[in-house]
Amino acid sequence: MPEWITGALSILLVYFVQDAHQSRKKIKSYQEENDEEQNKKLDEIEGVLLAQNKQNIYDLYTKYYLDLGYMPGYLKETLHTMYKFYHSHGGNGTGTKMYEDMMTLPHEPLKKAKK
Repeated sequence: MPEWITGALSILLVYFVQDAHQSRKKIKSYQEENDEEQNKKLDEIEGVLLAQNKQNIYDLYTKYYLDLGYMPGYLKETLHTMYKFYHSHGGNGTGTKMYEDMMTLPHEPLKKAKK
């Protein structure tokens, strides 16, 4: 093969390798930016879910612990699921105290003594 063809092919090969490298860098940069943006959105969603869970725990506490004095078993299961999320995502001690108080409640209202 003539030297000028070998030289031209070498130049083309170098060009394509450099172009592929630059393209790979651009793709990686785009992916990193996209990942950052998605992580930011996920953090925001997580914050909203945490706030909503805290409010739900507070509402259950107010109704069942403070007002009624009992909590049905199915609601305790729901509370447990909400609390696990709340606690694992940085919920504070206030939610823990409310959770523990509610888990000690009876499942049904206490029967009043007959007169």
